[in-house]
Amino acid sequence: MSATPRIAEELGQIAARLRRAREKKNVTLAELAAATGISKSTLSRLESGQRKPNLELLLPIVAALAVPFEEIVSPPRVQDPRVPQKPTRADGRTLTPLSQHQGEPQAFKIVIPATDRQWTSVFNPNSYFEGDWLPGSEIRFLGSNPDGALGGLTGMFGVITENRPYEFVLIEYQGQIVNDVDDTTSREARQLIGARESYSLDEVDDFTTVTVVVDTADTYAELFGELWPQGLAKLKELAEAKAAEAASATDSHSDHA
Repeated sequence: MSATPRIAEELGQIAARLRRAREKKNVTLAELAAATGISKSTLSRLESGQRKPNLELLLPIVAALAVPFEEIVSPPRVQDPRVPQKPTRADGRTLTPLSQHQGEPQAFKIVIPATDRQWTSVFNPNSYFEGDWLPGSEIRFLGSNPDGALGGLTGMFGVITENRPYEFVLIEYQGQIVNDVDDTTSREARQLIGARESYSLDEVDDFTTVTVVVDTADTYAELFGELWPQGLAKLKELAEAKAAEAASATDSHSDHA
């Protein structure tokens, strides 16, 4: 079965799953509407399959019902015909072997959760993001206040202007966040507005190169120029460590086969 029918089949099951999840929680449509800010009629149409689901509707619903997103939307598994995929998980990361041979070197696809804070800690010890990375959507990069003087979060926010999965992402910043408050008027915020940051991933001979380009005012250019190389070095270290771990696990499995 190709990917398109699988996706259509999965989308067709969302309506029934939404109704089951709500009824299982003993929540009425009126109560769910009050909790999510989504109209009762829209919720009813979602559950009957008359309204096409999207993230803006589904995310508030799963949050209000306190159910895992995967309980409502289960991504269809599309088999890559080139290589038998036998992914493993380690420390929250998914590792999929891409090499058919058992010798060295071996290639792995390693999916590191975007919420993994080990490599982003160079920017802020508690760095994380909020957003879905879809084109046109807002993305917020947050962390604790660096000097500890304020109790709220600090960071930056912008818009995803382009996203080609596994290839390219472009962000245009719209302001900064200071003590939980969006700032678009201060001198620092005005210098950040319009700044662009892009991530490019290029795979050649089983090696992936990550390139980050930052186009911003000199005030931020110096900061990013110092921190991004540290962040990328940490990301490289994590990816290579997990690849070595996956290769070791594969070799061990082959020895016992």
